[in-house]
Amino acid sequence: MQSAYMAGRWKAQMENADDRPYLMYVAVLDSRTRPAHKALHGKIFHMDDPFWDSFYPPNGWKCRCRTRALTEKEAIQRYGRKPAPSGDRLSETDALVSKSTGEMRPVAVYKDTLTGMKISPDPGFSCNPGKAAFEPFTPRPFDPSELEGGYKTVGAQFHKKTPIEDMPAKKLTKDMLLEPHQKSGWSEEDYINAFLKEFNAEKGKPAVHRDVINDPVVISEDLFKDRVKGGYKVLKAGREVYLPMLADTIKDPAEIWLTWVQTGGKIRLCKRYIGIYAGGEGKEGGFVVFDLLKDMWRGTTAFSPDRMISYLDKQRAGTLLYAKY
Repeated sequence: MQSAYMAGRWKAQMENADDRPYLMYVAVLDSRTRPAHKALHGKIFHMDDPFWDSFYPPNGWKCRCRTRALTEKEAIQRYGRKPAPSGDRLSETDALVSKSTGEMRPVAVYKDTLTGMKISPDPGFSCNPGKAAFEPFTPRPFDPSELEGGYKTVGAQFHKKTPIEDMPAKKLTKDMLLEPHQKSGWSEEDYINAFLKEFNAEKGKPAVHRDVINDPVVISEDLFKDRVKGGYKVLKAGREVYLPMLADTIKDPAEIWLTWVQTGGKIRLCKRYIGIYAGGEGKEGGFVVFDLLKDMWRGTTAFSPDRMISYLDKQRAGTLLYAKY
């Protein structure tokens, strides 16, 4: 109940973040207050500070701590504290969960600059209940002042984004590949229909597919339209060979990301389906993009391994909705 209450409190504080962007940790300070929680009393950080990813209350069983939203002026004039980032005072360690099983679980560590005390939440409490409840499906508002395209990787941080080189790769089998058009003699329409057939759709007759998180997405030939030059871009850079692999990326993705993208002065909300495959020359990847258009996710583009895996890694940003591994 305390975690549910704090999740609602976090949501309310986030909605008022423009007026009160700082949070102060507040402990009860009686005989039952844990020393670690007492040491955190009065600490003030910006809402975006990674400190709150792990130390937003409750920080243990029957923890009674809370937070208070402040303006910077209140923090300085009323509490005598000028807010500063947590910076290198945060780290991580493994904590024992069960003596009988020896199970260990990662927890965050905060080093108090005044006492040198190292403070951690109890195992299982090293999270932000509000982010856990709301943010995996709600990306932060688009902010053009941010690096890397104007979004904040809140979801990636919360879910501890796996380095792409450490992600398991699905074997790229023959049935995930088609003959190149020079050999098959197929037209662009033939390739498009071969892709759409994977979803019981065809050119001019789109289908609605339920993905791994049960979201409905519209599958149509729009994935292969060239919106700049007109026509289709199926044969670009040998992409037609990988169409079954791209269909598999939608059906069985390694990850799904939700992010804001700015193009041509317009901002749109996108879902990116990431697939990682083991080909003849190491890891290959593809990603498929769906835009939110008129309350439906509609496919807008698909990319196959004509680019380096490092390029694919750059698409893994925003809020992580799903991770297979």
